[in-house]
Amino acid sequence: MEFFETYYYANVIHNVLENTMDHLGSMNSWHEDREVSLFLQPYSKWSVLHDFSQYIISDLMYETLDDVSLDAIVHDPTFDLWVDRALKHHGIESPGFRAWLEQKAISINESTEDNAFDYHGDLSHSGALDTLLTQLTNEVFYVLFGNRLLLARLNAYVAGVVSRIEVVNLTEHETSLLQKDGIPARAYIPEWARRAVYFRDRGMCAACVIPT
Repeated sequence: MEFFETYYYANVIHNVLENTMDHLGSMNSWHEDREVSLFLQPYSKWSVLHDFSQYIISDLMYETLDDVSLDAIVHDPTFDLWVDRALKHHGIESPGFRAWLEQKAISINESTEDNAFDYHGDLSHSGALDTLLTQLTNEVFYVLFGNRLLLARLNAYVAGVVSRIEVVNLTEHETSLLQKDGIPARAYIPEWARRAVYFRDRGMCAACVIPT
């Protein structure tokens, strides 16, 4: 755990889930065309909270790619893109945007937002960006997993989406994931999930606060 802006991302996710009506466009973009694979597959270790956290972190990362950042790169030799600061903090190897520009024979004074996006694309292709996002996501999950109110809000949103899924729209392979329209099929709770909840709640009943 390195905690590079982890609590900042956790706070943004908290605010989004506290006011989902104000962020419906962004929420829909997160899961659009993935509702069955994301919400109906039972007990994936890469949870819905993981997936949503990574979506928010990635979205915020790309928001930093603007003219202000590039202007700072040009005029301040000590300034680095957010992604380079994060990669360095986590000890993940990368060339750095300045060195990448040199490799591409692009003058730093002529660099554009497109160059910054291309740099991120190369980082993704090399695996460095995915490693970073996974690390950040796991840290945010670690912070948020203990917030049962936030988890309840995420669950309520997901339940609303799932309630609109109809069996007739599923493939033959997917029909077993629904009991009936809008109702997921019951699934066995694996031991690792039981233990995760047990240790999170310190062996206490989350509803009545009585030792279990």
